[in-house]
Amino acid sequence: MSRLTLQQANTIVEVALKKAREMKTRPLSVVVLDDAGNIKALQREDGANMFRNDIAIGKAFASIGMGRRAVPCCSGPRTIPSSTARSPSSAKASSCRRPARS
Repeated sequence: MSRLTLQQANTIVEVALKKAREMKTRPLSVVVLDDAGNIKALQREDGANMFRNDIAIGKAFASIGMGRRAVPCCSGPRTIPSSTARSPSSAKASSCRRPARS
């Protein structure tokens, strides 16, 4: 099994943030964990709540405990897009997001 590289982890974060902007969500944090549960990449958008990192990390760790590849968010489960699915199946990605205010 190949290991998750930093470049792959950063790609996962970039894709997640791009999708969040398309969905017009509030600022969020995205974390990617490697197969051992260590943080490989973490980014918090400008304007995100100071607790967003903690929430994203907690959700990622919970996904490991449930044996999932991604964790449920506000509107259902999120998975890593197929364009970045070449990363190891044990890699976890989590984003903590809320719908944008109207």
